[in-house]
Amino acid sequence: MPLHIIKGPPNSGRTDLIQHRYLELLPKNPVLVVPGVDDIFAWERRLTRERGALIDGQILHFKDLYSEILEPGGRRQAAASELHRRHLTARAIQREMPSIAGRLSDQPA
Repeated sequence: MPLHIIKGPPNSGRTDLIQHRYLELLPKNPVLVVPGVDDIFAWERRLTRERGALIDGQILHFKDLYSEILEPGGRRQAAASELHRRHLTARAIQREMPSIAGRLSDQPA
């Protein structure tokens, strides 16, 4: 989906333009990026005021945009489970620090 930047001074009509374009693009699952977390809730209220609910589309805080762009499907997948990470850590300690590796078995999981 292309990136559209709408800018302008306060009270210039940009909020109405953003709302109109967002609702117009709903079938394409648009993403609205806002500067603050409070803005997410304000835009959700504004966009659902007339319709009651929206099924498509997404509203993100600016910092979450990185995850959306850099991670496939916007979902972060762990490289290893917590149990697997513990196992790998224990193996690394046993291999690299055998003098303290014996203490690992005494530690709670």
